[in-house]
Amino acid sequence: MTTSFHGPIFRGCYADFSAVPQQGAGFLSERWIAAVRAQTIATIKKTPSPAAPLLARSPSLLPLLAATIARYQGAVCIVDIGGGMGTGYAAVRAQLIDPRAVDYHIVENATLCAEGRALWPHDIWLQFHTTIPTGRMDIDLVYLGSCLQYVEDWQELLSVIVKLQPRYLLLDDLPLIDAATSCTTAQQYYDSLLPLWFFSRADLLHTVQSQQFRLVDERACSEYSCVPPSLQLFHNIPATHQPTGSRQLVLAYQPPPREE
Repeated sequence: MTTSFHGPIFRGCYADFSAVPQQGAGFLSERWIAAVRAQTIATIKKTPSPAAPLLARSPSLLPLLAATIARYQGAVCIVDIGGGMGTGYAAVRAQLIDPRAVDYHIVENATLCAEGRALWPHDIWLQFHTTIPTGRMDIDLVYLGSCLQYVEDWQELLSVIVKLQPRYLLLDDLPLIDAATSCTTAQQYYDSLLPLWFFSRADLLHTVQSQQFRLVDERACSEYSCVPPSLQLFHNIPATHQPTGSRQLVLAYQPPPREE
């Protein structure tokens, strides 16, 4: 029998993932897969015209960055880690003067990859991978939308991304806190409890900068103050470790200087 949780979305403050109580199938659950499928189909059905108003409405910088890169160099290559079934691809393609001017790679679990391929059977510019592609590619942008906080060893993931040497890294929908240290918490998603990070802004920036990335833009993605008072967000989490919203960070890759 299926049981649904009620109450706060984020529960508890822990030092690492192993201490966070977990329950349910999370991102492998039928409910999550159905939600991703429905969102992707709805996005595919939207045919924005003209493009500019969509850019103004889009909460993510992904379409704007992709369109800007493609405008100046003729095409854009993107690796979207945790990209679901292709909502980011749909948003990017809608903004390009030539929708073929994109080489888009989504990294996801096998189930979402299979469903994504079925939704985009004729789009040769979109590829799905179960591991991060490491072949020779001239990557312009690596995108993680509401993804990094669910990765236990996020520092290791960033070190893998560095090896791709992308021109830009876009971290979207990040829960940042002002505390000196990051913490983990349990997020309720219907019948599941998922571990995730509340990132210390200083800690995160120190890590990405040590990986040769430079912050070039930061802006709000969502503000938790807009959440209705009837929906309790936090339980048993110190105020110092409660994010006020989520952020988008645009980072540029700076390769280390060559040794003489």
